[in-house]
Amino acid sequence: MDLDELPDVTVVLLLLGHAAIAVLLLLDALAPPKLRTLTLRVAAGAGIVLSLGLAIAGRGSPEWRGFILDADRSLVAGTASACAWLLVGARARLLPRVERGALVGAGASGLALLAAGRWLVPSLLFALVVGAAAVVLLLEGRRRSYAWFGVAAGLAIATAAFTVWWLDAELWELPLAVEGWEKWLVVAAAGLLAGGLPLTGAWAQGAARGSEAAPLLVGAGFLLLLRPAAGEQPWVAASLVVLATAAYAWCAVKERKIGTVTACPILVALAVSFVAPSMVPAIAVASLLATTVLLLMPAARPTAPVLLFTHLPLTAGFGAVVVAGEVAFRRAVDAGEVIDAVPWSVVVVVLPAMVGASLLLARRLILRGAGGPIHSDARVATWLIAGASLALALFPEALLIGDGLPSREILLFGGASLLGLLTAVIVRRRAGSDVSVPLPDEPLASPPAGPRFARTVAAAAALFSLIAVAGAAYLLVEGLKLGFL
Repeated sequence: MDLDELPDVTVVLLLLGHAAIAVLLLLDALAPPKLRTLTLRVAAGAGIVLSLGLAIAGRGSPEWRGFILDADRSLVAGTASACAWLLVGARARLLPRVERGALVGAGASGLALLAAGRWLVPSLLFALVVGAAAVVLLLEGRRRSYAWFGVAAGLAIATAAFTVWWLDAELWELPLAVEGWEKWLVVAAAGLLAGGLPLTGAWAQGAARGSEAAPLLVGAGFLLLLRPAAGEQPWVAASLVVLATAAYAWCAVKERKIGTVTACPILVALAVSFVAPSMVPAIAVASLLATTVLLLMPAARPTAPVLLFTHLPLTAGFGAVVVAGEVAFRRAVDAGEVIDAVPWSVVVVVLPAMVGASLLLARRLILRGAGGPIHSDARVATWLIAGASLALALFPEALLIGDGLPSREILLFGGASLLGLLTAVIVRRRAGSDVSVPLPDEPLASPPAGPRFARTVAAAAALFSLIAVAGAAYLLVEGLKLGFL
C-alpha cells in the first residue's frame, strides 16, 4: 500500500494513539508497583512503534480532514515522541509512576497534531497542550519556576508573533514563512522551547525528574524552525557557529555539568538552519538523539557517548553539518561581493573547529560519567540510540539529506575530528588524576544550587502563560466570529 493511500483510521491512530495510551495508563494508576512498571514498559514500546509509524508515514503525505502528514515535520515529531517514550521505558523501574507516562502520551499526541496541522488556531492550541503537559512533568523539581518560565516564554512569544502576523495577513492557514521582526520572534520562541537558554525550560532540572518533557519541547521548537522561520541568514549563521564553538570549548575545558552545556547542540542546530534550511529535519533528529543521551547518561554511565554526540563522525548530526559546510562553501565561492562571502567563509572555517571542540566536550562528559551506579534499562536505551544514529549516518537519505554526503567534506570534517581526538588524548594525559569523577550520590546532570529569584521568575512565567492563553483565545474568538471555526 502506498503511504499516501493510508486509511483514515490509520492516520487517526498515528495522531491520537498516544492519547489513547495515556488514558489506558491512567486506568492502571492504582495497580501494584511491579505491575505499573510492566505497564509503563509496554506503553513505552507501543508509543515508540506509533512514533516510528508517524515518521515513516509522513513520506507519503497522507491527509485526514484538516491534517496532513508532511515528511519533514512528521519526521521531527515522530523522533521527538519516540525519544520521550524511550525515556519513559528506561526509567520505568526507577520511577514507576503511570501518570507521568500519561502526560508524555498527551504531549506526544499534541506534538503529532501540531506537526500535521494546517490551520493556525488549532495548531496554537496543540502547542499549548504540549507546553502544559511538559510544565506539569517539570513541576516536581526545585527549579520548577525556571522550567515553567522557559516553556511559558517560548509559547507566549510564538503566540504573539502569530497573532501579529494574523492581524496583518488575516489568513487562517499556518504560514509557510513569515518575514520581518515576527520571524525573529518565532526563532526566539523556537530557541527557548528547544533549550537554547541553559537552565530554563526542560533543562531547568538537568536530568532529574521531568526530563521526559525535554524531547517533546525540543521537537516543538524545531517544528517552529521548519515552518515558518527557516531561511538563509549567513551573518546570523556565522555568529551562532562561532558562539557554539566557543561554548563547546569553554564547557570542555571547565568543569561544568550537563545542565549548562545542553544549549550547545541547539546553537549548532539554529546555525545549520540558517546555513541550509533543508537540513533542519536532519539536525533536529540529531539534536533529539543527543538530548536523549544526555538525559540517560546519569543512569546509564554509557561507554560510548563519544559516538552519539551531535556532530561526530558516523552520527546523524555529522551528515547534516557536512552538507551545511558544503552549502556554505558554494555560497562563499559564488558570492559576487567580498562582503557577501565573509559570513559564508566564517562558517566554512569554523565548522571543522566546532567538530573538534565537540569531541573534547564528549570526552569531558565521559569522564564525568565514569562513576556511580549503572542501570541496565538506561544503558540498553543508550545503545538503541547509538544504533539509530549510526543507521541514519550510514543511510543519510533516511534523514532527507538526499543522495549522499560529499566525500571531500567528509575528509575535511573527519580530519578535524581526528585532530580533536588527538587534543583530547593530550589533555587527558596532562590532567592525570585531577579530573573529578562524581560519586554515586552526585547527579551528573544536576543544575546549580539555588534557585535564586524563584518568586520573580514564577511571576514572569505566570505572565507569559497568560499572554500565550490570551493570544490563542483571541484568535479562537475571531475565528468563531468570522465563521471559520
